[in-house]
Order: sequence, then structure tokens, then C-alpha cells
Amino acid sequence: MMKRFFVVFIVLISFSCNNQKKAASGVEMDTNQHLNKEYDSKIPQEYKALYVASYKKDCEGVAKQSCYLVKDNPEDEWELFYSEIEGFEYQAGKDYTLTIEVIPVENPPADGSMFEYKLVSIDKTEVPDYIASGLYDIWGLIRLNGKDVNVSEQIDTPMIELNTLEKTLSGSNGCNKINSSFEYNTEAKSFKVNFPIAMTKRGCPENTIEPEFLKTLELVDGYSKKGVTLFLLADGKEVMEFRKMD
Repeated sequence: MMKRFFVVFIVLISFSCNNQKKAASGVEMDTNQHLNKEYDSKIPQEYKALYVASYKKDCEGVAKQSCYLVKDNPEDEWELFYSEIEGFEYQAGKDYTLTIEVIPVENPPADGSMFEYKLVSIDKTEVPDYIASGLYDIWGLIRLNGKDVNVSEQIDTPMIELNTLEKTLSGSNGCNKINSSFEYNTEAKSFKVNFPIAMTKRGCPENTIEPEFLKTLELVDGYSKKGVTLFLLADGKEVMEFRKMD
């Protein structure tokens, strides 16, 4: 009888120990799982709006490259963006509003970014005003105040180069080089060159159109465009007619 009791007692002790080991093992596994989940939850995950300009600028990070210009808010200034955006197929000539995911990089290299960027959605695209105006180009003068311009009689080809992004004008009045700035409005079709303008001081023969060119350009207050032809207007009248040169 005592022998049987002793055997039962040993079995019970063994069963109890095994259960305790299993329970301890289960608690340890649950704790590790909890720590892993807690670690994962500490990795920040951010979604943000990003505005991307219609053109890039040369920049230098690890090496020379071409960088996006971006900003977080419409009223901010453009800033260089040295990274790439995964999934984003960029086309110059369009302004973009994006939603992107910002992903922290574990153990980033010394010369690398602490974040990776992934496209979530393209929320808006639009053609900026400086392109929509159609003014951004190099234009050769072919008519001035209703008269054809004989380029062969001029010392230099009368032309203007309009940079609507920087709002600068450069070119030649048929004799001297000219540089200035201008204002324009695509909706109102207004155009005004700021005088006085910077100009070289070459002596010009009497048959050049320089005096008339300058006087007329100062009167210009509007523009219209038909295909590759640009008309500059004064009081609604076409006074300078240009043809696209490139």
C-alpha cells in the first residue's frame, strides 16, 4: 500500500513540474512577442503632403546630381531634395502635389539619408504659369510697327530671349545687346518690360532699327501668340512681331 502511494506521489510531482515548465516557457514566449510588437510600434510611420516643382536644379551631395525642388506648404520657399521618391515617375514641366510615406532607415550610412520616401498618391498636377504663358523661348523680330525687318541690314540679329521663370529678358536690338526684367500675366495677356534697360555701348550706324526697337518695346503692354509667332501689343495694336527661333 505504501509502495503504491509513493509511486502516485512521484507521478503527481513530475506532472506538476512539467506544467510549471510549460507555463514558464509560455510566459517567456508571450513576453518576447510583446517586446517585438512594442519595438515595431516604436518605428514611426509618417504620411505627408509634398509639393514638387516643375523643374529640377543641379545640386551636389555625394556626387553632382539633379535635385527635385520641394516644399511642405504652398507658401514656403522651394528647397533642394536630395533623395528619390520610390514609385514616382517625374515629368518636367508639371507641378505636383504628392502624398508620400516617410520611412526611417535603420543604421543609415554616414553619407546617406536617415529616411526613405515612397509615393502613396499623386493628388494634383498642373502646368505652371511660366510654361502656360507660351512666352518662354527665343524670339526673332520679323516685323516692327507694320514694316518687315531686313535682318541683313542689322549688325546683330534683333531678337529677345524671354525667361518667364526668372522674369528676365535678354537679346539684341539689332546693334547692341540688351538685358532687363519684365512682368506678365497669362490670364490678362499683359506684358511690360522694365525700363531703363541694361545695354552695351557699341556705336551703331543710322540704318539700324535700334532707336525704334527700344522706343516701341517701352510702349508694349500686352501680348498674343499664334503658333510659333509672338505679337507684342501697345494699346491693343500689334507693334512687334516675332518668330520662334529654336
